[in-house]
Order: sequence, then structure tokens, then C-alpha cells
Amino acid sequence: MVELVTLTTWCSQGNLQDIEGFFTKELPEVLEDGQIQLHTADSATRQTISYNLFLTRLLNTASEAGHVEVFEYLWDGFMKQQNVQVPWETVKSAARQGSLRLAEAIRKREPGFSARGEHKGPRGSRLSNTQIKVALLHGNLHYIDYLLGLGADINENFPEQSPIRATVRADIDDDIAMQRIRFLVERGALVKGSGALRESARTGRFDAVQFLHKHGADIDDIGDESTNLNSSRQSALIIAATGGNEQITRYLLQHGASINYQDQSGQTAQLAAERNGHLKLAEIIASNYSKEST
Repeated sequence: MVELVTLTTWCSQGNLQDIEGFFTKELPEVLEDGQIQLHTADSATRQTISYNLFLTRLLNTASEAGHVEVFEYLWDGFMKQQNVQVPWETVKSAARQGSLRLAEAIRKREPGFSARGEHKGPRGSRLSNTQIKVALLHGNLHYIDYLLGLGADINENFPEQSPIRATVRADIDDDIAMQRIRFLVERGALVKGSGALRESARTGRFDAVQFLHKHGADIDDIGDESTNLNSSRQSALIIAATGGNEQITRYLLQHGASINYQDQSGQTAQLAAERNGHLKLAEIIASNYSKEST
């Protein structure tokens, strides 16, 4: 009897011949009442799992490894009969890899897959992990164009989810971030109300601050009170002052950022700079008070 680990290894290797051999010869002997029994690694005990979970695990393993032919074999021969959608992990694998071949294989079996996403976490927490976001964070911009061509919405669940804000937050260098931000804006990603300028101030991305402001972001970028995106109600200026970023602070001041604005705790940008030891920056902000009052 084949072990589960052996089957998953075959899927990760794309060993279709042995996979076909198992499903043709051994599956009928180990499948009963929707449950499948396989030996564990020590071969002394048996592991019982649901047939659907078993198929899902193999399907996801093959897809993650990029073996489209194994995905097609498992889906067409066995998984399709379960009357379920293509598993989210398989869909996500295509976006993560930027694999148009896998995506097309999925689309032929589920034409509306481009709108799929992950909206609940394992404990019921709210998520919105769209395919566009997955592809974006892995740098697969061609895959985003593919999804948009199929009718995917680049602004799905905005403003709770924003591909531009996700890009600003990503652990990538500034040049790559700007490349992706320009790409998104060119394809209609919303800037105003996204909170991306505020996050750019937080992460010190000066070029992004300039670009987003020029493309419609409010200079204070406080956001809509109806959302929880900025519960502390901090402005971009307060965030820049807190971090001691003089370049971004000067830019925001030059373009009309509110100096007197107070966040949820009553803190102004000058006070934020002082509290965090950025005394020179606090003086720069203070020198602009007269300009705002005139």
C-alpha cells in the first residue's frame, strides 16, 4: 500500500505514470464510504482521511510545483466528480507563480475563476486575499493583466483592500515599488482614499509620496471615518514627523498639509516630532505655523 507522503512526492515531482498507476490499481482497495486509508511513514499504522481532502492535497501539491498535467489528470478524472470549485490554494498557486498555463487549465474547468479570492481566514477572520494581490506581491504583473482581461476588478473591496497600499507596504526596494505603483495606476487602481500616501510616509518612500499626491491622493490622507483603516486618525504629516523623515515632512508642508490637525490622541505633527526626539524637525514644522494661519 502506497504511503500518503509517497503520493504527494509523486505530485511534486510530476510523476504522472506512478500517480496513474495508484488511481487505476490501488484506489479501489483503499477507498470506502468517502474515506481513504493509507499507510503512515512507519508502515505499521494506517492513516484515514476524507477522499475529498486527499484529492485536494494532491491537487494543491501538483499545482504548487507547476505540474499542470497532473492537475488536469486529478481534476478531470476524480476531483470534478466531487462537485466542488477548484481549491483556492491551486488558484493562488497560479497567481503566485504567474503561470498562465495553469491559469488557462483552471479557466477551462471553472470559467469564472478570475473573480475568486480568499475572504475568510481559518478562524473566521475577514480576509480579502485576491488573485491580483497575490500576483502583485510576487511581481507577476503579466498575470494581473491576464486577470483584468478576464474581467477581474482591480479595486475589489476598496478601500479595505488596495493593491497600491499593499505595494507600498511590501518588503521591496523603492524602484520596484514605483514600477508596480505606476503599473497599477495606469490600470485604474484607485489612489484617493487608499491610504497609500500615508503608508508611503510611514515607510519613507518619498518618490511614492510625490507620485501618489500628483495622482489624486489627499495631502493629509486621513481617510474616511467610516472605515477602520486609520483608527488612530493620523495624517501623513504626523506619521512622517513621528518617523523623523525630513524630506517627506518638507514636501507635505510645501503642499499644504495641515499643521494644526490633531489625531485621535490629540497629537499634532510638531508634538509627534518632539515626543520622538526629532527636535530639528519639530522646529521646521513650527516655522510653518505662521504660513498656515495667514
